[in-house]
Amino acid sequence: MSSHTTQRAMGLLERYVTSPYMRLIESDVQFSDIGGYVEQLKNCLQKWSDDPTPLLNGTALLFPECPPQQETLQQHLLNEVNQELEESTHILLGILCAAISGVVGKQLSDHLSGGVFYNPPQDLRHEMSTNPKDNLCAERLFGALDRIQRRMPDANTITMEGILMWSHNRTSEYLSSLPEEERHKMIETTRKMTPQALKNCQARKNQIKDHYRKLQLENQRKANQKLVRSAETKDNVIKAVMDDGGLWTTPADLSKMLTEQPPGKQRQFLMNQIRYHKTVHTLTGLDKSLFHQQNKGVKLSDENLKSNLLKIMAYRSDLSAPMTLTSGSMSSNPDPNPKPAHFLNLKRKYLERAVQNQHDLSGQQERKKRRFLSSDLSGQRIRHLWVIDGRDTWFKGTILRSSTSNDMNQMDGNDDGLVGQEDFFTVKYDLLQEDGYVYPLRKEWEEGCVEFL
Repeated sequence: MSSHTTQRAMGLLERYVTSPYMRLIESDVQFSDIGGYVEQLKNCLQKWSDDPTPLLNGTALLFPECPPQQETLQQHLLNEVNQELEESTHILLGILCAAISGVVGKQLSDHLSGGVFYNPPQDLRHEMSTNPKDNLCAERLFGALDRIQRRMPDANTITMEGILMWSHNRTSEYLSSLPEEERHKMIETTRKMTPQALKNCQARKNQIKDHYRKLQLENQRKANQKLVRSAETKDNVIKAVMDDGGLWTTPADLSKMLTEQPPGKQRQFLMNQIRYHKTVHTLTGLDKSLFHQQNKGVKLSDENLKSNLLKIMAYRSDLSAPMTLTSGSMSSNPDPNPKPAHFLNLKRKYLERAVQNQHDLSGQQERKKRRFLSSDLSGQRIRHLWVIDGRDTWFKGTILRSSTSNDMNQMDGNDDGLVGQEDFFTVKYDLLQEDGYVYPLRKEWEEGCVEFL
C-alpha cells in the first residue's frame, strides 16, 4: 500500500471524523450529553467500516451540528484519482474505521448505551455540569508548569501555583477593571491573608510527606512480614523432611525410603521431598512443572511424582556434588547421621548470634577507626537507627548544625539528663516532616545507632 493511499485515507478521516468531533468537544455541549454523540460516532464508524464510500465522495456527515469545513484541502482529497488509488484508499478506510470503532467501544464504554454516563439521572447531571470534556486545559497547565520549572528551578510549589493562577485566571485584567479604591482594598486584604495561605501550604506539604512516610513504613513492614513467612515456610518444609528420615539425595535413597513406607504414605513423602527442592534448595533452569502436584486440576499419580523427583535429583547431581540438609541451607558434605530438627534449630540460632556478634565487633572497630569530630559534622549525611513499634528502622538524614538554644527547647524530654554532658546536634531526616530533630549523636554513635554515609 503506497504512501499516497495512507496520506489520503488519514486526510479524509481528519476532515470527516477527527475535526468534527474536536469541534463538538470544544462547543457548548454539556458533559452529561456527550453519550448520544459518542453513540453516533460509533454507529457511523461501524457503517463506514463496511462501506466507506461516503468518506470518498464527500457525503459523510458525522454530526449535523459540526459539519465538515469546506476548505481547499478537502477539495484536493475529493478530486478524481486513478482507479488503483481509489480502491486502495477504500480498503484502508474500512480497516481504519473498524479499528477506531473498536477503540471507541473500549475507551468510551461509559458513554455508550448501557454505560453509567449514557443517560445519567438529574442529580448526576448536576454534578457533571462543570466537568471538562477534554484535557486541553490540563495540558496547557502542565506545559506552563514545565516552562516555569525550567526558568525557576528553585521556586517552591506555592510560587509556581501562584504564577499559574495569576496568568490563566487573568487576575491582572480583573484588577484593572475594578475602581481604584476597591482594587487597593482587595490587594490589602490579600496581603493580610498571605501568612495564613503560606501556613496552609506548608501544612499540606507536611501532610503529603507524612503520607509517603507512612506508605514507606507500611511497605517495609509488609516486606519484613514476607521474609518472616518465607523463613517459616522453609523451616516447616525442613522439619517435614527431617521427620521423614532426611533428604533423599540419590535414586537408591528414594527406592529404599519408599519401600519402607506403606502405600498410603508414599505420596506425602514424595511431596515433602519435592517441596523442599522448590522452597529451600531453589534450582534455576529446571522445568517448573516438575514441582507441581497437579496437572490441569488432576492430581498426579505416585509414579508421576516419583518420576519428577528423579529428574530433579538428576538435574541437581549434574550441577554439583551431593548435598545434605541443614536448616535453611545446603552442605556439600553428606551427613550419614542426620540431626533432629530441634538440634538444627539450636545450631541456626547459635550461627545467627555469631554473625550478629561479628557484625557488632566490625562496627565497633570501624567506629574506632573514625574519630567523632563534632566540629566537622555540618552537612554530614548519616543513617540513624530508630525503634518504631518494637521494630528497628534506619532513617537517612543530614546534620544541619550543632544545636542552638532554640533547638534545645524543642528537644525530646528523654534526653534532658544528658544536657551539659553530651554534644547535641540538629538533624533533618529525609522522610520526616519536621525541620529538625535534636539528638546526642556522639552517644548514639558510640552505641552503634548512627552511621556516617
